[in-house]
Amino acid sequence: MSALKNGMPKGALRLDGVDCSGQDFHLCNLPGASLVEAKLARCNFSGADLMGADLSRADLQKIEGRATKFFKANLQHTDLRCSDLTRANLQKADLTGADLRGAILVRANLRGATLSGARLDEAITDGALLPSLDEIASS
Repeated sequence: MSALKNGMPKGALRLDGVDCSGQDFHLCNLPGASLVEAKLARCNFSGADLMGADLSRADLQKIEGRATKFFKANLQHTDLRCSDLTRANLQKADLTGADLRGAILVRANLRGATLSGARLDEAITDGALLPSLDEIASS
């Protein structure tokens, strides 16, 4: 894990379809990582850098994602149910069809994020920076 915490070249990590459930990625630097359809439920991603990562169709249920950087990440059809995304940076992330039911998005930044078809039932969004009406209309 030390290589992941010290940083990897952008896009160097490919864990497509791999089961890493319950692992600790706290403070890991994974910009541009490919984690398509990966099983990552109950992982700790707090403070991790997943900027530009592809997590499409991944299982991220019940992750610890406080202050995680998902800036411009592909989270299309990702399962984020009951995840703690407090203060996460989801700016310009693509959350098309993502399942965020019961997620904690307190003070999360979702400005410019694509939320078309995303499920947000029972999500807690207190203090979150949500997309503007213009951003929603254009997505």
